[in-house]
Amino acid sequence: MPDPKDPKKKFSNQFMTKTPLTNAKPTNPLAFLQKNVITGETIKPKVKKKPLMVVDDLPFPMAKMNEWEKERKKEGLGGISYVKKIALGKERYKGERAENVKYDNLVEKNPKKKINFDSLLKKADNIYDFNVDKMKHDITPTGGGTAKAFVDRYNHPVTRKLMKEQIPGLDDEGIDNMIIKGLKTEKHSGGVDDSANAAYWRKGGVDQMFFRESHLHNKATDLHERVHSSKMDDPLGVGLQKVLGSALEQERGIYRRDGTYNPLETRKYLNKPGETYGNFAGFRQELGMKPGEQIDKKRMRQIIKDKKIESNFSNTYDDDKIVEALNTIASADTKKDMLKKYKYRLT
Repeated sequence: MPDPKDPKKKFSNQFMTKTPLTNAKPTNPLAFLQKNVITGETIKPKVKKKPLMVVDDLPFPMAKMNEWEKERKKEGLGGISYVKKIALGKERYKGERAENVKYDNLVEKNPKKKINFDSLLKKADNIYDFNVDKMKHDITPTGGGTAKAFVDRYNHPVTRKLMKEQIPGLDDEGIDNMIIKGLKTEKHSGGVDDSANAAYWRKGGVDQMFFRESHLHNKATDLHERVHSSKMDDPLGVGLQKVLGSALEQERGIYRRDGTYNPLETRKYLNKPGETYGNFAGFRQELGMKPGEQIDKKRMRQIIKDKKIESNFSNTYDDDKIVEALNTIASADTKKDMLKKYKYRLT
């Protein structure tokens, strides 16, 4: 996540690496006809962009983006099939969910199948610092409570209901698995360059978040990164983009809220579905909105002013679209069932 306070710094983000093109087409024998006779430059024919298609066999509206999937696999994050498994709660965290189920001691034959997130929260805010002398991480319990914001949001009945409406096929067990995955992500101090507040990646089979010192206990930044590690970011981000539109085509244009230049790299970064949703979730946390709460443009602007919120999200998207995303029900089209339309509320 880039630093919104200093847009002049060189932008750096591991998820923005360009994937080289493969299967190059053979040289066109008539290419000389496509050269500008004055400059000698090749004139590239305009190619009409195809609309984002939805993968037919997925139970939620995930855009089929080959470049996106290649980048994830290159980073060891897994592609669409991996996200599908996590979302449906069929892999990896099923056993861990069972370990954290609350049971009704009075009626043992009818257990309350609710997760005891409190036990996970005790360790979720532990800080990992690499000790060079010991060649291993020192783990410092903090009890900071920043991870609680993530649980309070996504374990809320309103949010759970909306997530199940937005991602067909997702059930409570799948949501539990996402939350568990987010809470079990290691939290590290440092490890990010000056252009970012925090970053998430998966290395050696371990989910890890890295924070700049100033954001180590920031609830909005913590929630943003746990949204990434939980793998709920991409499926929710695709729907969110239908409301917000492209970060490159806002009426605000190339200018931030304060009138300064908004770097192209930042706007391209926000155009990734996972980053659209991650930054949206972090901004909503900064506003202090509760699940199901409504807001208008005037109140949102006042909160931004009073709290001195500096957010890439609010500095890029138009205010009317942000308010609509925070408040409204949006329509989404899927390829499944012959482009059958259904409505969902943004989580």
